[in-house]
Amino acid sequence: MRFALISSELDPASQNIKYRLLERTVHSECGLFDNNPVFSINGLEANVYTLKSELVNRENLSSQIDADFFIFMSRHKSSSAIPSLSVHATGNWGEACLGGIPRRLSLSDASFLKQALIIMSKLNRNSSYDVIQECTHHGPFIDKPHMFIEIGSDEERWRDTEAASVISEVILRIMSEEVPKCRTAIGIGGLHTLTNFKKVILNSEYGISHACPKYALSNLNLDMLQEAFSKSVPRPEAIILDWKGLGPEKERVSKIASQFASEKGLKLLRTSDF
Repeated sequence: MRFALISSELDPASQNIKYRLLERTVHSECGLFDNNPVFSINGLEANVYTLKSELVNRENLSSQIDADFFIFMSRHKSSSAIPSLSVHATGNWGEACLGGIPRRLSLSDASFLKQALIIMSKLNRNSSYDVIQECTHHGPFIDKPHMFIEIGSDEERWRDTEAASVISEVILRIMSEEVPKCRTAIGIGGLHTLTNFKKVILNSEYGISHACPKYALSNLNLDMLQEAFSKSVPRPEAIILDWKGLGPEKERVSKIASQFASEKGLKLLRTSDF
């Protein structure tokens, strides 16, 4: 499998992760992209790229870079500034406020997201960092399997070399070890940080390809469930509801989830089942 590791020169966390990754590997310069050097990692089918733009604004890089899996090394920013190490897929349940395409999701491999979270949880030695998989959000749109892997949530953490070393090790292990195939589920409801889904991902056979959080449920309909279904690998086997995290949309969302699950032959589960 060929990996493209994508960084941005505008993102301090992205550069921090990239440099920690290059420190840990034997690599050689193999060309230019965006007028920045491209590095090939010896012993792996992996190239490291540096963009001049923000990561979220570079749509469908697969038309410019030939790779099977894209890993975007990024900062995470939140008003809470809680230290975090996170992974997630990209896409917009509604309007495209931060890159991507309105009401379009990128192709997500639940097995890779699950394995990244498992490895990250094992490697995280600093208890001040929360290890999370986030809901599907922001751009860029990409039609190849991918993940954003991030350090959050403020300038101090973005420049934390220990955190970046953990992320770089996760990336190297994802690329060099076999990633077990999981059972794929689509998550619905709950917090941006998928708090109630974490136990599902870490302690069951399921991984979450795409997740629509409570704040975006007004955008969720049968068309968007089909979008999540068609942009998930392996083929989804279940929809998992954070029942207490559906808010005022509970009745409507549970009905369309039940209808969609019935049409596709999916299990309809709740986070409380795990």
